[in-house]
Amino acid sequence: MKKKSTAVAFPTIPVVFVGGIRENRRPMYNTVGMAVTDEFESIRTETTVEVRPKEYGINFLFEGKPLGGDRGRDILMAVKEFLKRADLDIGLHIESRNFSISSGSSDAGMAALVAALNDATQADMHLHDLAQIAMIGSESAIRSVYGGMNEIVVDPHPDLYGVQILSDKDLESIRLLAVTFNYPSRITADEIHAAIRTHPWFRNRVEHVNHYWIPRIRAAAHNKDLKQLFELAEENIRNAHYLLEEVGLRVRKKPIMNCWLDVEELRSQGLFAYCLQGGGNVVYIATLKEQLSQVQRELQGKGWQSQICKVASGPKIVRSE
Repeated sequence: MKKKSTAVAFPTIPVVFVGGIRENRRPMYNTVGMAVTDEFESIRTETTVEVRPKEYGINFLFEGKPLGGDRGRDILMAVKEFLKRADLDIGLHIESRNFSISSGSSDAGMAALVAALNDATQADMHLHDLAQIAMIGSESAIRSVYGGMNEIVVDPHPDLYGVQILSDKDLESIRLLAVTFNYPSRITADEIHAAIRTHPWFRNRVEHVNHYWIPRIRAAAHNKDLKQLFELAEENIRNAHYLLEEVGLRVRKKPIMNCWLDVEELRSQGLFAYCLQGGGNVVYIATLKEQLSQVQRELQGKGWQSQICKVASGPKIVRSE
């Protein structure tokens, strides 16, 4: 067993929007997501796990402070589940920090946590098991655990599991331009999950996800048809936001809507440009690396400043002793 391990993991964005979960935080349908970071991998969560005597207990600090509430409880549950599966009776001191993350931080946080736990204890736990444990703290953490573009499979398997459909290497030709909007508050995942289920068309969305979007996204990924893949992704995400907006929960305020419209205009000019947005205040515009400069220049001309990002890998161990 090691003394200390530090892991980094990367935040995620939706390809198929996660909207609506069961009481056990299990998504109500299969979803697809993608891990992202900037080109220097400075957009990340960094988590350090130190092994201590069992009398120390489990101490978790986020940004230097104890984390309470439901989030703190869920993280503690995940750590205890890891120790149970690894058959370990030890104390742990854990510290986690976010760097430049605007959304998807809970996925990255849980992925970095289980990766650091696995390395520090040398438990050699399978990726599937790490993903299951990470899901205790974030219902879509599989996205960060696997990295690249991956699907969370809900049914008929008794447990959630992840399938990587394209790796970060497979998506090397894709770049993302992150446009951040400075709103004072952010709508939480729980608010989104609760609101979208009240829409009378929610069941229709679930059926469409299961029988239209997911099969076609799988096929597009298999065929490396990136244009169709991101067309489907934007269509799915737009549908989720429409439903939320119609029940009074608006993530896409007017400036964001204007950005979406400007991206549509870029496509009418023949450019590869598609909007991906979860519940946060960042719109990610997917484009091809070969068109990156032109798309960024066109966006800037319309008043949108952007940061260049890429598809990220799964967690990485950056320090270990």
